[in-house]
Amino acid sequence: MTDARNHNPAYGDWLLQALNRLDLVAGLPSGWDGEGGPPPNPEIVVSAARLLQNLQRDDVPLPFICPIAGGSLQIEWSSAGRHVELELVDQQTVAFLRAENPTTEETIECGKYPISDVKRSRELLDWLASA
Repeated sequence: MTDARNHNPAYGDWLLQALNRLDLVAGLPSGWDGEGGPPPNPEIVVSAARLLQNLQRDDVPLPFICPIAGGSLQIEWSSAGRHVELELVDQQTVAFLRAENPTTEETIECGKYPISDVKRSRELLDWLASA
């Protein structure tokens, strides 16, 4: 899935660590949630790896990556009172949440866009980094 990183020395530490986190989540067994939930969908894991490769940057923290019931994944960043969540609904769609204020996590914006719209994902991280 994310083995390409082993063959390309251009990958930075941020990306290596993010892909390692993704591998841990991708390796979860059936029933990981205690309720018989499926492991992350392999196609969604591949899409998440590609997304992380496109978003690699040193001005945002490493993302928190977690499974979601039904086989999808969520990638989250928090920094300086701002929060961005990208949920890979399927291998083609990202649902997002942009929130501010760490105590209330007041939602500023949410919606969906195609995973191929890397510019939109980068804009969300630009907002996060600008705090």
